[in-house]
Amino acid sequence: MDIPTEKLEIIKLLIETNDITIIDAIKNIFELHKKTVWNGLSPEQKEEIEFKILEENRGDQVEL
Repeated sequence: MDIPTEKLEIIKLLIETNDITIIDAIKNIFELHKKTVWNGLSPEQKEEIEFKILEENRGDQVEL
């Protein structure tokens, strides 16, 4: 299967479940992934991202 199809299958399963442990497990996977990606960035990359977030929160124009 291709990735879009896999995603749709997961979405269907998620919609059909009422098991909070499954939902929490999926959320934890995404949180762990975010932390792993963040920890893999250089200090300069982290600083750039934080600066862009501050600009966006202030409503400044962000140039990418």
